[in-house]
Amino acid sequence: MNTHPNNAARLSLAAAILTVSFFCVGFAPFLPMTALVCYPAAFASGIFSLVSGLLGLRKPSARWMSWTGILTGSAIILAVIAFTTLTALLAPVLFEGLFELWQTAQPQ
Repeated sequence: MNTHPNNAARLSLAAAILTVSFFCVGFAPFLPMTALVCYPAAFASGIFSLVSGLLGLRKPSARWMSWTGILTGSAIILAVIAFTTLTALLAPVLFEGLFELWQTAQPQ
């Protein structure tokens, strides 16, 4: 019996680690505007982690790596969709508040 993990499972685990890293950097409040780059990267690597995890389940070795990639990829894909939707819904309110603040800060 082959006890070595298959390549798809390894790729799934590596992509899951990258997915979490991209999402966390994009979510960091002390790094402005990183979400514009990191969220699409997290979404793409999450899809890759999910697909390679599903392919890795075909072989019996290293199923835990495949499941880790599947669950992490799915969770981060849903989180990116949720945060992007929340940002799109709150952006008009934020911009309106910033515009009013700018108007009151202007000298008369």
